[in-house]
Amino acid sequence: MRRKYILPLIAIPLSYSISFLPFFITGRYRQPIVPIVILCAAAMVYYTYIDLRNRRYRYLQVSLSLIVLFAGLFIIQHKDIKKSILDTKSYYALYLKQKNMWGEAEDSLKSIINEDPQFTAGWLNLGVLYAHKHNFIEAKKIFTHVLQLEPQNAKAMMDLGASYMGLGSLDSALFYLKMSRERLPFSLEANYMIWQTMELKKIKATNEDSFKRIISRIQPR
Repeated sequence: MRRKYILPLIAIPLSYSISFLPFFITGRYRQPIVPIVILCAAAMVYYTYIDLRNRRYRYLQVSLSLIVLFAGLFIIQHKDIKKSILDTKSYYALYLKQKNMWGEAEDSLKSIINEDPQFTAGWLNLGVLYAHKHNFIEAKKIFTHVLQLEPQNAKAMMDLGASYMGLGSLDSALFYLKMSRERLPFSLEANYMIWQTMELKKIKATNEDSFKRIISRIQPR
């Protein structure tokens, strides 16, 4: 196939694909450029074959260089790929919790944390698991640890405040909930829990027994 036939064939899907690009969000950008990739790859294979048949190696060198380049990019991105895998495992653990498979969910999250002790999402989900079991002491320890790893993590602040609420330590709960709201000022959850904590403080001041009864029935978020 001559070059004069190859170029028009590439130009047709190229112009077609470019016309679609403005209408695709970033996550779907691959769809309109697939025809370009296929035709360019086919052209590269063809020209490499012609080069080898004529004992020239220009296109072969380009092909090998591209392979090395993409292999290098893959290695650089390996950390992000690993994080995506850990995210998936963490979400699966939450799925197990929803199925009331508490032991399996806890084991799964602990396995993730052992694999990467710096993976804060795993720690957060484990803390939430303990909070849902009303083990607020362990939950508090975990959320405190997350804040040591990421001091500006607003979700950890909110969860830590909720744990203090479950323990009846309302001043500490308000402290962390307000810190969370400073970072997430439009969070309905943070604002609601602040209101809830302030109402509990009023109840505690007037009726300790009612306060203890309400605290024992608090459902973690």
